[in-house]
Amino acid sequence: MNTLKTFRTAILASFVAICTTGYAQNNANESAVSKEQNAAAANQSATEDDNNVFFIVEKMPQFPNGDIAMRKYIAENIVYPQEAKDKKIQGKVFVTFVIGKDGAIEPESVKIAVDSDGNYRGADPLLDAEAIRVIKTLPKWKPGTQGGKPLRVSYTVPVAFEIK
Repeated sequence: MNTLKTFRTAILASFVAICTTGYAQNNANESAVSKEQNAAAANQSATEDDNNVFFIVEKMPQFPNGDIAMRKYIAENIVYPQEAKDKKIQGKVFVTFVIGKDGAIEPESVKIAVDSDGNYRGADPLLDAEAIRVIKTLPKWKPGTQGGKPLRVSYTVPVAFEIK
């Protein structure tokens, strides 16, 4: 009787393993198809309207020599407003902008970011204006792409102001 119980348990375990494997393979196939459909839809919408601004693309825009080089550029070009220094105003300013298909910053797009709750992400008008000024001077980037095609991509950079 013990042998029969062991045999039933082995059969049941095999059945569960087969069912689970089939389910996992089916989900993996559905997931792969879903990813392909999403990529195709993104490529199609990119083709349909070249002037859309995207927030996430396959290859995000890249500053020449990377993020560290961008931060260095910003740090070297920021001029801390004297009035802000005198008033000991400090803070972090989040600047959002669009990088065009040619990799250039679109100057009219440069502004202080607003979060999903509608909150302004600036620190003080003096610091905000300086952060915007410097972002507008950034050199050309390697543009963002989807399916190998360059697109306009929105990008946000934090600019920290700290009195030392």
